[in-house]
Amino acid sequence: MHRQDCSNVLRLRETGRLIEVNWGTRPQTVPVTINITAYDRARLLSEISNIIAAENINMSAVNMPPRRNQRRNIITLYITLDISHIAQLSRVLTKIEQLPNVIEARRHTG
Repeated sequence: MHRQDCSNVLRLRETGRLIEVNWGTRPQTVPVTINITAYDRARLLSEISNIIAAENINMSAVNMPPRRNQRRNIITLYITLDISHIAQLSRVLTKIEQLPNVIEARRHTG
């Protein structure tokens, strides 16, 4: 392998033997933690995971502390996502907020 401007390549007489190679670039991602507040129910985490997977986003952490309000059955999820651009984050938050029983989905600020 040589760069196009390599002196060895420039002196090569059999240019038909050269093959151009392009290396794929890894998409840059930034870890972003989101908070989801919802009334607990069966399959909620699965539905949230499906939305995230449909956007081809990696989840690097998921945390659900014990419920603060047992009587109302409200939970808070903290999910860290590897986000490639702000529009991707916005789409995911909008879709999660549309799920039944979800009260709020937003970027974690603290």
